[in-house]
Amino acid sequence: NFLNNMGDYLPESFKRQTYTIGIYAYSGASLDSFDNKTVKPVNEEKDPTGLEALLKYGNHSSLFVDFLHAPYNKRTSWIYTPRIALYWGYLKEEMILKEQYDGIIWIERITPAKII
Repeated sequence: NFLNNMGDYLPESFKRQTYTIGIYAYSGASLDSFDNKTVKPVNEEKDPTGLEALLKYGNHSSLFVDFLHAPYNKRTSWIYTPRIALYWGYLKEEMILKEQYDGIIWIERITPAKII
C-alpha cells in the first residue's frame, strides 16, 4: 500500500490547480518530522534502485526533476514503477513517484533547520 500525500486530501478542483513537490536528500541530517527537536541523520543504507541512489548518479549537488511533463519511455520508466524513497531522509517508503508528486527537489547533503 502506498501512503497518501497531502494532495490526496484536496478537492478535485484544487488538485488541477496544484503542483506537488517532494523534497529528498542523499546525506546529512534533518529535524525529526514528529517533534521538530530531535536531529535525525539521513539513512546511509541506500537501495541501489531507490530514488536517492538513482539521482546521486547524476553527479550534481542538487536537482529538480519534473514528473508532470515526463512521458513514459525507457528513460523515464523509473518514475512509473514502484520505488523506495526515504521520507524525511530516514523512513523507507515505497511509491510510484509519478503518482505521488508532480516533481521533486533532490539535495545531496542537507543540514537540520534551526527553529527560531
